Amino acid sequence: MDAGHFQGAIISDGITLDFVVDGDDQYAKGAPPGVIGGIENQSIFSRPVPSRQSTLDLLDSLGTVEELPNETLDGADSLRRRGEIDMDRLIDDLIEQYRAEQPGPYDFTGMDSQRAAEVSVDLWIDSETFYITRLVMDMRLPTTTQHGDGTTSVEFMQALTDARYSRFNEAIELELPVDASGNLLPGWQAAGATDNQGDVVVEQRLVVE
Repeated sequence: MDAGHFQGAIISDGITLDFVVDGDDQYAKGAPPGVIGGIENQSIFSRPVPSRQSTLDLLDSLGTVEELPNETLDGADSLRRRGEIDMDRLIDDLIEQYRAEQPGPYDFTGMDSQRAAEVSVDLWIDSETFYITRLVMDMRLPTTTQHGDGTTSVEFMQALTDARYSRFNEAIELELPVDASGNLLPGWQAAGATDNQGDVVVEQRLVVE
């Protein structure tokens, strides 16, 4: 995938994260420091830009897939699929990939704790392009806290994501959040300004709305 050009917003629990990606120039507003660098990576949970491959990867990650009747979304015929992420298989794949790329020793305690996560996925897939046009993901994720007395407690965080994608393969004009002198506008953060999290990697074909 090539560095791309897109803009959009992620809304979660009343908090809006605006982002603009113009190749290597990447910006976010409403995000904690360093978050912009993680907008796009190899995780199926955090790709904001669909592709045929990401559709296949997401379907493959589901333990079982329920085929629902087709629906019309924004005037296009959409395949409907529903399922739950097979967390054991996902974690096993991540551990195998990590072992192949990183020298030991290894501590997968934190990664193993995520096997208890419950992630259900609802998909609307364009029947002609096979791009995901809507994704609803309901996540129940474990968080582990180490206490001063040596004990550990596990709590669960609930998160619901409803993402819609449109205007594929259209030319777009980005409005970069900088003034005439190249200085960031108030509230905006540039990628790498505080944390070096790596570049955003996307495909040049989508605006997220």
